[in-house]
Amino acid sequence: MKILRSIFIGITVPLGIIAFFIWIAGHHGHFVFFRPHMLEDWIIWGAMLLGLIGITALTKLIRKRFSSPTKMTIDNIIERSFFMWTCKEIYFQGIRPCTSGVEHHKLVIRLKEIVTIYQKEDKLEDFKGHFQESQYCVNLWAAHLLIDLDNIDQKTKNLCLEEIRSYSTTPLDPELAKQEMEWLKSKNWC
Repeated sequence: MKILRSIFIGITVPLGIIAFFIWIAGHHGHFVFFRPHMLEDWIIWGAMLLGLIGITALTKLIRKRFSSPTKMTIDNIIERSFFMWTCKEIYFQGIRPCTSGVEHHKLVIRLKEIVTIYQKEDKLEDFKGHFQESQYCVNLWAAHLLIDLDNIDQKTKNLCLEEIRSYSTTPLDPELAKQEMEWLKSKNWC
């Protein structure tokens, strides 16, 4: 099916574009009249219509190609920066790691899946690279998700706590700071 779609797109898009330019050249820029009785007009309009259908199919193919796959692999996650893009989506929805009821949100579940994949692939050291990105609370999400994992070493745990503590005293977002401070107190890590 993919091969047939590619062949269809490969033929119809150039055909439609060429037909459009032939039609323009035939009218010498005068679009005043339409001659439906002429066979060439019907052929040209049909070719342009096929071209539009091909362009529509091409945009659907491109959109499908760059949307998130149903099964994430470590290569896809790293290559497409799924973790950071998901953090950005969550940020604009107003969700933070300590927001109540956040565990059941579909994007938070996706973040947990991403961390689990990093852990299964034994690439948590690579995942710690997200601590360098503070925009959209990427580093805060990374810290919360890492600290919730089983069997993390003390050094990683301390790094996570340091990151969370820095957010608990931030003057930039008092509500976020309050949530983080309450979370630290609930875990007795103040």
